[in-house]
Amino acid sequence: MTPGRSQRQRRDLPRRRGSVALALVALALTSGCAGSSAGEADQPTTASWLPATAPYVEMSTAQSGWAVWPSRDAWLVLRTDDGWRHVRNATPVGVPTGGGFVLATTPRAAVVAVGPYDRLLSSPLLFETATPGRWRPDELPGAVSSSRGAVAVASGGATAVLRSGQVVAQADGHWSTLTTIQRLSPRGTLTLDSLTWLDGTAGILTGGTADAGPSAFLTLDGGRTWRSQPWSAGSVATVAPCGSGRSWLLPVLLSDHRTRFERTADGGRSWASVGSLRTTASLPAWGCHGDTVWAVTGTSHLFASRDGGMHWIDRGPAPAELTDLDPLGGGAGIAVSRDGDQDKLWRVDGDGAHFSEIRLPDWVRRLGAQQSSD
Repeated sequence: MTPGRSQRQRRDLPRRRGSVALALVALALTSGCAGSSAGEADQPTTASWLPATAPYVEMSTAQSGWAVWPSRDAWLVLRTDDGWRHVRNATPVGVPTGGGFVLATTPRAAVVAVGPYDRLLSSPLLFETATPGRWRPDELPGAVSSSRGAVAVASGGATAVLRSGQVVAQADGHWSTLTTIQRLSPRGTLTLDSLTWLDGTAGILTGGTADAGPSAFLTLDGGRTWRSQPWSAGSVATVAPCGSGRSWLLPVLLSDHRTRFERTADGGRSWASVGSLRTTASLPAWGCHGDTVWAVTGTSHLFASRDGGMHWIDRGPAPAELTDLDPLGGGAGIAVSRDGDQDKLWRVDGDGAHFSEIRLPDWVRRLGAQQSSD
């Protein structure tokens, strides 16, 4: 199995019929975690640092992208081809969406995992086929993690981090276990939430730790072996990196409310600390596009770096409760905020200094109520 990159990691760029999906959900409701090959009990993990239960975007170019968006008691998958001037509903049909979606895309493929909800014990997994809006159903061998980086597109199918702490990969229609938190941290203080493929064979697992142990693990052989990263020891957590090719940037959250940025220029083989930024205990939102990096601090100010995180400029106040930032080049980008039940999409200009709201169509807000009543 040779994994590939997921679109979530490529920040510098750039239905099936309902009856089939309903049958898949029925199977998930009755089978629980029976598909697991590891045989280890499902042990719910803590909340993700970048949760899939907050709205977020996946932009492949400045014009084309996806969004996972709440609508009343349901969640939607949205698409645009013109920078959100027009919006299409790409939500898979026939699956309960109250638990949200974990989305991963590439220029040629998209996959969504359905978050656990009510009696849904194993997460349906759906691949977009060659026809936009049509999804081919599958099923994970357990409930997907609540992180927006928990699913990735791979050449053999997909990979996923499960709520149990299993990391699984799909090949030839079957799921196998790449590793588990029990193998990586026998003391049981580790949580995993994201798997990022840096290239065809190099990947990095990120998560949190309760004992200042390592919170990032690297594979260079497609997931057969993993080794802890020494620069992640002593951290609160590491957050999934962004980048493309051989150049990637990864935040390390420290206990003194600083975020240190680690960078690789050789696909994860070596890393170097390039700078730090004072944030809250978590990193509410961040993103990169080449050497441009945006991050929001605990003061709700947006800080921008033009040299890959070495030096930072305060660009001023940002909207409250930002949940995602996606710089797209030329000083522009897209942002998402959540303030109570007021979820907003923003167009960002001036290298993070100016925000203007993108108003989504009224049907985005209404559609969730219709789905909940069906």
